[in-house]
Amino acid sequence: MTHLLSHSAGLTGGGSDYQKGDTLPTIYDILDGIRPATSPAVLSQFQPGTKFQYSNGGAS
Repeated sequence: MTHLLSHSAGLTGGGSDYQKGDTLPTIYDILDGIRPATSPAVLSQFQPGTKFQYSNGGAS
């Protein structure tokens, strides 16, 4: 949890853009990058704790 909160978990991800009335994705859709999620899958990019990188995975 500490790595997630300090942006050092090594995860990729980008923001999402949902409009009023859109079908919202489940957390699994967001993590896997499948519709109705509008962002790519959240993946492990580097070993947790080795560097800082802001990840906005699944945020809207």
